[in-house]
Amino acid sequence: MKLDKLIDSNKKYWFHVSDENIGLEKDFTPRKPFREYEEEKDLPKRICVAANLVNCIIGKIGEADGSVKRTELLNLLTIGSGKSSSFFWRKGEKFENVENMAVYVTEEEPVPPTKMIVDFALTGEHWFLKETKFKRIGYINSGRLINKGEIVLTNKRVQSFVLRENFLKDISHSDLKVA
Repeated sequence: MKLDKLIDSNKKYWFHVSDENIGLEKDFTPRKPFREYEEEKDLPKRICVAANLVNCIIGKIGEADGSVKRTELLNLLTIGSGKSSSFFWRKGEKFENVENMAVYVTEEEPVPPTKMIVDFALTGEHWFLKETKFKRIGYINSGRLINKGEIVLTNKRVQSFVLRENFLKDISHSDLKVA
């Protein structure tokens, strides 16, 4: 599914990526993020968003240098799939019943962080500090993200794929593309 077919290009959207399937439309409640840098521990509960999907992915699973570690992504995606996390995965290995990350959007206007955060310059992360309505527009195709560094939306929550690339090689911020 092409992103431009799912949203109105004349409107401004803020994106949120979640490894939880929260429903088609949902009022999100601010909370502490899945992972925080040590410098961010004293920050308020929040809903983290970015102005585009690439920055959203980097904010969710990226490193401070903007790269995405395929091993981190595989660990995140395989939770609950019955496949244990491992640094011994190899090219050709099949991943079955992997839960794709859900992509949510809102047209409401967030606020910039109350304090400079580690990856703000890279992601342009903004926050909602109050309950905010979001709509799910699809799921990120895990196989394409892992294998090609492409962000492709699908309507499938669960998928299977074969590991085709060297998963130890990071995906750089500049290589990550919305296809």
